[in-house]
Amino acid sequence: MAKYYSNQNIQPLNDAGQRALDLQRRTIEHQRKVHRKRRIICASAILVLTLIFTWQYQTRYQRYVSAEQTVTKTKASLSKAQDTNRSLKQTKKDVQNNDYLGKLARQRYLYSKDGEVVFNLPDDN
Repeated sequence: MAKYYSNQNIQPLNDAGQRALDLQRRTIEHQRKVHRKRRIICASAILVLTLIFTWQYQTRYQRYVSAEQTVTKTKASLSKAQDTNRSLKQTKKDVQNNDYLGKLARQRYLYSKDGEVVFNLPDDN
């Protein structure tokens, strides 16, 4: 179908020609409306999909960051617990040794061996 251009110099010769031109004009206007409607619908659908995907990405990124923070805190806690465990194992091993217990009693409670003199010196603080 040929495109209808509004030209003032073209005049229909009879009613049938006028009806044909009107029909052609209405068809072109209808096609324009349909195409405009389709463009609006497609643009709206693309916009909605973009918003949905952006929202999903943002929520997943927030969950990822939260999980990373939890992992970091848990690793720090694990490291601290492992250090405490090593220290306690060493203390357990040392407590089983009589020499260590004697040294500990002399340091904390000022006990002394026979013939030993204990001097209590102030700290350098």
